[in-house]
Amino acid sequence: MVVRCACGATYELNGAVPQLQVEICRNCSPLFTGTEEKRVVMGQVEKFLKRKEKHLSASAGRAERAAATPKKQPKKLHSRPKAS
Repeated sequence: MVVRCACGATYELNGAVPQLQVEICRNCSPLFTGTEEKRVVMGQVEKFLKRKEKHLSASAGRAERAAATPKKQPKKLHSRPKAS
């Protein structure tokens, strides 16, 4: 099996398909070549952590409010007199 990339690289692999065309390989992928913008990834991580912190603080606030408010007693159902 021959794998051909859009950048011109070719690889020999074992497989059932005789030929495979790919757009990105390990030679031209920004993840493998190290040309990826690290700031973009870090910005996404910081954004996620900010959302997570906001979610945790909101859930802590709900827990505090729930503990401060008394729980409602269930309503008692009126019983019907039994027919004899």
